[in-house]
Amino acid sequence: MSKIIINNKEVDSSSIDLDGIDKEDCPDFCDAFVDTAEFVDGSELTPEECETLTMDYPDLINTLANERFWGA
Repeated sequence: MSKIIINNKEVDSSSIDLDGIDKEDCPDFCDAFVDTAEFVDGSELTPEECETLTMDYPDLINTLANERFWGA
C-alpha cells in the first residue's frame, strides 16, 4: 500500500477506524467513513482530516470496510 498523506503528514493505516459499515450496502460500503485515525507520529486526525481521508481515498475506505466486514 502506498503512503496515505493528509496535510503533508503520513497516516498510520493500521490506526484507521471506520464507522457506517452497513451489511445492506455490501460490497460497496458507500456509507463507510473514517471515524478516527492517527498519523505515524501518534497524533490524532481532526474530524476534518478524517473527512478528507474518507473523500480522498475512497478505494482504501472500501477495501478496509470489506476487510472488516468479512473479517480479513
